[in-house]
Amino acid sequence: MIESFNDKMMHLQRVTTCCAFILLFLLGYTSKSKAQSIRELSREASQAFEKGNYSRATQIFEKVRKKARRKWGKNHPYYASTLNSLATLYQVQQDYQRAESFFKQSIRILQSVQPQSFGEYLNAHHFLAGVYFHQKKYDQAIPLYEKVIQLSKSNPAIVGTRSRKNRFYGALEPLCLTPDQVSQFSLNRAYPDYVTALHNLAYVYWTQKQFTKAAPLYQQMLEILHQTLRYNSIFLSEREKKQYLDRNAFYFSNYQRFVLAYVQKDATQKGLLIDLLNLQLTLKAQLLSQQRKMLHILNNTQDARLTAKLNEYNTLKFAIQNEVNNAKLQISDTHKTLKNKIQQIKQLEKELSLAVGITAFSESMGDFKSIQQILKPKEAAIDIIRLITDEQPKPDTLYVGLVITPKADYPHVIILNNGSNLETRNAHYYQQTIAFKRNDRYSYKAYWQPFAQYLRAKNVRKVFLASDGVYHQLNLNTLLNPNSGQYLGQEITLHLVTNLREIITQPKNKPTKSSQNHIVRLFGRPNYRLPIEQLRQQEVAFHLTKNQQRLVYSNYSAMGTPVAKNLYRKRTKHTTWEDLPGTQKEVEKIRDILRNYSKYHAILHIGDQAQEVIIKNTKAPKILHIATHGFFVPAYEEITRIDDNNQIQKIRKKRSNAEPLLRAGLVLAGAESVQKSNDKLVTEDGILTAYEVAALNLQNTDLVVLSACDTGLGQIENREGVYGLQRAFLVAGAKTIMMSLWKVDDQATQMLMTRFYKEWIQKKRSKRKALKAAREYLRNYKDKSGNRPYASPYYWGAFVMVGE
Repeated sequence: MIESFNDKMMHLQRVTTCCAFILLFLLGYTSKSKAQSIRELSREASQAFEKGNYSRATQIFEKVRKKARRKWGKNHPYYASTLNSLATLYQVQQDYQRAESFFKQSIRILQSVQPQSFGEYLNAHHFLAGVYFHQKKYDQAIPLYEKVIQLSKSNPAIVGTRSRKNRFYGALEPLCLTPDQVSQFSLNRAYPDYVTALHNLAYVYWTQKQFTKAAPLYQQMLEILHQTLRYNSIFLSEREKKQYLDRNAFYFSNYQRFVLAYVQKDATQKGLLIDLLNLQLTLKAQLLSQQRKMLHILNNTQDARLTAKLNEYNTLKFAIQNEVNNAKLQISDTHKTLKNKIQQIKQLEKELSLAVGITAFSESMGDFKSIQQILKPKEAAIDIIRLITDEQPKPDTLYVGLVITPKADYPHVIILNNGSNLETRNAHYYQQTIAFKRNDRYSYKAYWQPFAQYLRAKNVRKVFLASDGVYHQLNLNTLLNPNSGQYLGQEITLHLVTNLREIITQPKNKPTKSSQNHIVRLFGRPNYRLPIEQLRQQEVAFHLTKNQQRLVYSNYSAMGTPVAKNLYRKRTKHTTWEDLPGTQKEVEKIRDILRNYSKYHAILHIGDQAQEVIIKNTKAPKILHIATHGFFVPAYEEITRIDDNNQIQKIRKKRSNAEPLLRAGLVLAGAESVQKSNDKLVTEDGILTAYEVAALNLQNTDLVVLSACDTGLGQIENREGVYGLQRAFLVAGAKTIMMSLWKVDDQATQMLMTRFYKEWIQKKRSKRKALKAAREYLRNYKDKSGNRPYASPYYWGAFVMVGE
């Protein structure tokens, strides 16, 4: 149903903000005593609603209605506002008869006081239409939605003024433009009532199978959302951009499902699949793409003023990390000591974004035809889309693949309807077969066979893949085709990208310029037990050598805090970090290969020298290779307890609402010593979190290799991808990332990495062909007894490569 995703939240926010809105009027037009009384009632009703006690909230709001009627009378617009809110409460409780009655009373009152209360008048129509929609009275809902659209078109200035002057409907707004931005750009009816009405009316027509009436309404909706999306890229902070996308995700998803349904019903409408693909090129990993683009421009600018602002921005981020709320391990703008700095960061993000300019963010995102022109014969591109259905009684998940081949007129659609199984049962099976080195008989069929059949028919040998959802958790190269007996990576070449537009925008053989263009930094076998005093002395010596100002230490997120210590202990099941002698051999062999077969200047950082402070001060090396322990702390932890019947129960408990980039990191020198110390830290903590990585300058770094466990894991968000080390290094400017999806074997990883560099540097293969050859080498390696000890994907399949 249309309201199944976001209308309940809209109702909650509507009632909450309504109480505040009424309070403003009461404070302005009544005595203090009466205002106080109604304010308390409104607050109490809001609290009851938030707890799900709708009947209690309704009882209290009935009192508010009676007080408002006594004060202003039954024909006053303020009384009508109260009726709207009370009607909403009844609507939530599915008491549609009363909701309809109150909305109609409100409309009658407000009709005579235009244009002062136009916003209330408009939304009363809007929500009354929703009442009819829920009851499937489409013949009554459609005229109301059409009236909302008509009123919005005929009164854009009034609606714009209403949206700017009060925040009563702020919770409903899918558009995040501020008043100043609205005044700078004429967005032509780009406001929530119009967009929502277009969407809802289109959805009603779709429900009735009237696709020809629904399609143009959806197109109008998308046109407005695209326009505001473009301006949002210029004017909003990172958080505000994400809020905009989250608010509108429901609209975009419904449109995507509509296109699939329409094309399935009418094959002549396949042209809409091109629109669907182009929408994906715009939306997928958009925040990541914009952030990378902005930082690339700013890190290469000659404008001293912008450079100063960028430095101020990074300094504030480090300062926030020091003051982060350890009790929740969360960056929150409700925390008093952080609020000012967070507001400063938001303002700087807006200023930097605006300084980059409209041109940088408004350039073409690419389209279906431009990708086709890039693809060579026997190549294809696939965009995976994760969608939530609205099937009742329980919504399900489906995965859609849009497959592009060079000569096809339209993208080919592949739909996997068993999304819930793919994300639970199938994913668990895949993880278990990897961990226990068993033969995987089902994953290929579940995740890839529908794609393989189409690609085989088109004789495709290479695929560019933009993943979504559970596909981020798989190395598809490790899927065994039961028919051929070969792994997917043997049958075709997979090239992972965050968005298919990277195929178009990636520079082709373009030389890069950097002050350290031939520098390679290799970190291995950190001394986790390095005493804190020695760590401090070495950091001081490092800064003196570099003649740099000492950095602000960022011990906020790692082992130095009691909460964080507990968090990592639960994750690692121990309080020490195991020594990794194989990582020293790994980086030493890589150094030798680079010295003998390239012009690169390889610098080793081993043991005591494998320090966090050195990585933080490293600027744009050609290659950054880090061989150590890595981690990702999941958002949920599994707790085992004994119930009253002496039975073992396993409960999934959500951890503190931490920033996902604070839950992923790399372990470096001194980490264990810091972990065991309760003293106030005077050094770096030895834990390089993804949050810190994002502030590095790795512009023009060709390759970052994270030779460690779990470095490819993170919090997966629809369209935006994985929030973890992968995202952080991409934001920092790295062109390509190699990372792991599970815990890796020390010896096998050493052999894989050494072979990779031989294939890449010595044999001059591309990075991706080198990784494929290294996998083949490890899989087929025979020991002295003629056995193949590393034949299982567990050994050779952990590492994936994303980017150029």
